[in-house]
Amino acid sequence: MTSVILVQHNQIPLTRTAILTFRDHHQSGYEIIVVDNASTQEDPRKLVEEFPAVRIVFSETNAGFSKANNLGAGIAQGDLPFS
Repeated sequence: MTSVILVQHNQIPLTRTAILTFRDHHQSGYEIIVVDNASTQEDPRKLVEEFPAVRIVFSETNAGFSKANNLGAGIAQGDLPFS
């Protein structure tokens, strides 16, 4: 299985499009993890309702792209690309 980590901050429409596009082009063998980097403009819980199979991590602070990726990687269940 492959893990796809999407980091987002105040970009719910763009994140929604990314999820839909990935889902439309890949049939199986993946998980999608969205890390919300403390969005304030739109409630990211809408993604939970719309995409129940997508795992969403809510960061209380916007700690930046790298730390958000690490949060997603911490719960990812996919294979590691390098062993």
